[in-house]
Amino acid sequence: MWGPPVEILRDAVFRWATERLAGIDKKVAHRFRGPVVIRNVRLFGAKRATVTAPQSVVVTGNEIASVEPAASPSLQGEVSIDGEGGVLVPGMLRDAWAPGEGQALLNVMAGVTTVRGIANENSVLDKLIERIETGEIGGPRVVRSGFIERKSPFSANLGFVVDSQEKAFEAVHWYAARGYWQIKIYNSMDPAWIAATDNRLCQSMILDASRELAPKWLH
Repeated sequence: MWGPPVEILRDAVFRWATERLAGIDKKVAHRFRGPVVIRNVRLFGAKRATVTAPQSVVVTGNEIASVEPAASPSLQGEVSIDGEGGVLVPGMLRDAWAPGEGQALLNVMAGVTTVRGIANENSVLDKLIERIETGEIGGPRVVRSGFIERKSPFSANLGFVVDSQEKAFEAVHWYAARGYWQIKIYNSMDPAWIAATDNRLCQSMILDASRELAPKWLH
């Protein structure tokens, strides 16, 4: 007797993985309603490779609100964290990421707070971002990039798989209308469509995207 179809097993694996990550988030995540003051920390300056004297960093929500003297007075309702004289560095940016729920948590654990998703299944990425932003699972901020490739035996089958230049234009419009930061043209694309000397897809896609929602990059 044959077992359950692959789709059922795949959906079950995704569900179990999400439930596991959601359970981890409930155990270890901290959500503070008031300002968070990280006291007694030195700040790293990348341009000059230096660190400051001890200071206090005030965080409100997801943003740094201010940098104050180390002995600054307490704020009403603050959550105070003692940095013990350590160096406070900015969160790291991962330039290229193929999103996954498990990787999302691992990136945060490694100090990566922002990622650029450039190899995406659009519906999967949207759901992942929703789960991160609603606090269901832990993960970094995701900068979305549109994925477009030509239909071929070597297609990765992510984003939009197109079989004509016109379909590629339609994909650009779709991404631009949804605020995607940039476009990734994958290696199965017809070179004739993106040859800059022929003034075909490459330049046309940049122009189409910039008319709708500038700026756009072509990756």
